[in-house]
This record gives sequence, structure tokens and C-alpha cells, in this order.
Amino acid sequence: MWATQLGGDGGETAVALAVSGTDVYVAGTFTGTAAFGPVTLTTTGAPAYRDSDVYVAKLTAAGAVTWAQGAGGPGSDVMQGLAVSGSSVYVAGSFGGDAAGFGGVPLSSASPGGPFSTTAFVAKLTDAGGSAAFAWAQALATGVATRGAEVYVAGAFTGTARLGSAVLASAGSVDAFGARLTDLGATARVEWARAAGGPGYDGATALALTPGGLYLAGAFSATAGLGTTALTSAGDTDAFVAQLTDAGAVAWARRAGGTGPDGATALAVRGAAVYAAGSFREHPAEVGGTVLPNAGGTDVFVARFTDAGAAVWALGAGGPGLDAASGLAVAGPTLYVAGWGHYPMRFGPWTLTAPTPARGEDGFLAALDEAPRIAGPALLCAGAAAVLAAPPGARAYRWNTGDTTATLAVGQAGRYTVVCTFADGTVLTLQHEVAGAAAPAPFFLGADTTLCAGDALVLRGPASAPGLSYRWSDGSEGPTLRVQQAGEYTLRVATACGSTTARRRVADGP
Repeated sequence: MWATQLGGDGGETAVALAVSGTDVYVAGTFTGTAAFGPVTLTTTGAPAYRDSDVYVAKLTAAGAVTWAQGAGGPGSDVMQGLAVSGSSVYVAGSFGGDAAGFGGVPLSSASPGGPFSTTAFVAKLTDAGGSAAFAWAQALATGVATRGAEVYVAGAFTGTARLGSAVLASAGSVDAFGARLTDLGATARVEWARAAGGPGYDGATALALTPGGLYLAGAFSATAGLGTTALTSAGDTDAFVAQLTDAGAVAWARRAGGTGPDGATALAVRGAAVYAAGSFREHPAEVGGTVLPNAGGTDVFVARFTDAGAAVWALGAGGPGLDAASGLAVAGPTLYVAGWGHYPMRFGPWTLTAPTPARGEDGFLAALDEAPRIAGPALLCAGAAAVLAAPPGARAYRWNTGDTTATLAVGQAGRYTVVCTFADGTVLTLQHEVAGAAAPAPFFLGADTTLCAGDALVLRGPASAPGLSYRWSDGSEGPTLRVQQAGEYTLRVATACGSTTARRRVADGP
């Protein structure tokens, strides 16, 4: 274990963290002169302690600073994202004013607006081991993730934005966008860019990658269009989570929130599960049927969705003050949530109270195990029965069948929903899908036949389908078998509910 102090006598933040092998990368902002191990960085703004610059630093597994690089311009600059792929380090954020410098790479705003304007950026550093240098920078986005040479970015824009050859036009005030770049080494090429939004404020603040695409999250107001999906907020801004294919098409989009200002700020992915975190203010928030009570100020929410967009569970945390989530990470069965807030803050049975003497906002780190769910089989064979069990400890239960017990006996496939009301006022709406299954239907491999020397024959079983397994007499698997000699061939096709076998004899031809 170790702890390392970075900074100087000004204001410094650390807002993003990445790990690659045994190396640790951290990024944030600093003002004035700040020490990062043996490296001293000084802001380019004036006066020195008013405007911030951004930094990225590399540390060893023992906490020693290997290198640090600063970037920025005369205005206030903000760091928001960090991603590492091999020797490529990508950072994203925004710079104040009309221009900023990233090492020897200058970057200018496409729409100069003076010292109080802001421009989003994404930049790449090449890590040479003991040192690093900026390779390129583009005025693009405030969120970044990477898969090899593919770099994905997200953010917000007003009016018209040009990203490579793509020209995006806002549908109103501020719109969200996502884009994919290819890192070419000394520069980057925009492959596609997609805008999303409506007449109000919309912005993407978080993204996470899957093997075949990505997730975006952020906030929208009024009505926003994401692909062919139109989302309508419950009042002020609401949070959104959307899945995009690797080609940039929106697969699905979901909203969450209440009548106050709400938004999503962090994403994490584990297998087929996507986790979103954010905040909701002053009023209860609804996430996929689960209503989260508000403790009086701005509270934190964490929710899980399937890769098809179905909400699995949602939890709230916080207190009467201003609380917010800023990061999510998964490790094994545990989900970690990081953020900041004001005391007291409640996280399930734990309450964080103010130290003595009391101070303002503090950071927090919370670990969650998977929230309660309906326990029961996902598959039901024809003629069989099963029991579904809701989480224990609720004050009241109501199933979509009308039953009000904690368990439910089912005899047919379908989607079962239970509303669990707990003593503290939390209401959880949980769903469980039970699919029907049966033994495979009888099938025919074909009439017995002959096979001439040098010829081949393909035996075909039932077409491949979810839940089917195949086993041929020679030990091979799959719906087809290529044979080149005489013999008796057998195929066993099975599901969880039974199996069916067929045979075909092949004799030597004349």
C-alpha cells in the first residue's frame, strides 16, 4: 500500500485514473506551480492561481512519479477523461479561451469566443517509458475510451460541429454526440460521428466499450432523439443510457430520473451487464420501474441494465446535502462507486458522519454487491413447475399475477414482475424472465445410402438454435457432419428438457 502527494500551494484535482500493467496513470488539473515527483509544472494562465491547466502523470507500482506533462492555455482548463492502450495515453477535457498548447501541438477553437469560451479536446501522448510527449490533439470531446487503435469520444456541442468529414447540426440548444477515431500515430482520423438530442440541453458525459460497440450516458431535457428512439424527460433534465453499435447506430436508449435536474455521469461494463451512476435532485427518481426516494438535496443513484436495455435494479444513496457520483469500476463480483458529497451521507445500512471539526464536501468510495433479485430458474420444461423468490425483508410484495407473498409458484413461461416495498420507503420493481423449453422434436438424417470411394457426404441435423447441443457418434459437435467412409452415424440432439437421437447407415458403393 502507498499514498503519493501531487501538487503545490495552488488548487489541484485528480479526476481520472487508469492502470496498465504495473503502471498507474492519473490526470487532473492544477494551478500555479505544482510538483509531480521530480517534475515541476507551471500553468500558462495569468494570474497564476486563477486559471487552471491540465496534467497527466505516470507512476510506478510503488507510487513513484516517472513523468508528468502539463497542457492548457490562458483560460481555465478542465480534465475529464483518461484511457491507456499500450504506449498510447489519451486524455479528454476542455480548455478555456480560444487556444491551448499540448506540448508542441497547438490547438485552436473552431469557433473563437474570447477568454470565457470553452472548447472540448482529446489528445494523445506517446509513453516512451521514462518520458512522454504529446503526439496530436483535436478539438472534439470531453470523454474518451480506447480499444487498440480505435478511440471513442463523447461530449456536447452547440450549433454546428465538424468532426473530420462529418458535420453535426444541433437540434436546439446543446446536443450530445459520440464519435470513433482511428489513431494513425502522429494524427487521428474521424471514422464516424453521431449527434443526439432535442430542443433543450443534452450532453454525453460518460462512455464505456463492449466487444461490439459502446455505451453512452449523460443528460437530456424535454424531448431528445437518439437514433429512432425518442426520450421524454419527467421534468427538468433526466439521465440517459444508450447502446451504440461499432458503426455508430443506436441500438437502444433508456431514460431515468424525476421532476428535478438529473443526469448520468459514469458507466462500467461487466459481461452482459452495464452499470450507470449519476445524481438526482430534490425529488424521487424512477429507474426502470424502481422509485428511489430523495433525502432532500442531490442524491446518488446506481443502476444496472442488461445489454438489451432492460433495467435490472437501481439503488439510491446520499443525504440532505449535495452528493454526486463521479466514477464506477467493476472487479469480480464487486461494483465500486466513487464521488463526493456533504455529511451525513447514507449508503444502505452505513452512514458517513462529519469529522471533527466539520468541513465541507469530502470524497467517498463505496463497494456494492449485486442488488437483490428474483431467484428462480430461467428455463421451465413443458409440464414442470418452479418457485420464484423475491428478496427477503420487504414490508410488502405484489406480483403481476396478483399474489402478495414473497414466493410465487409458476407453471408456465413468461415475464414475472414483483414490486417490493421496504420499511424505509424504497420501492424496488424486479423482473424475471422464464423461458419455455421442451425436448427436441424427432428429426431425420436421411435414408440409408451408399458412398463411392473418394466421395463425401454431409449429414445434417436440426438447424442450430439457442439451447440445443449436438453430439455425433464420432464425438464431434455441431449440426452437420462430413463423412467419407461407410458406417452407422448417430446424432444426439439435446436441450435441458431431454434429447432425441437419429441414425443413418452409409454403405460402400459399387
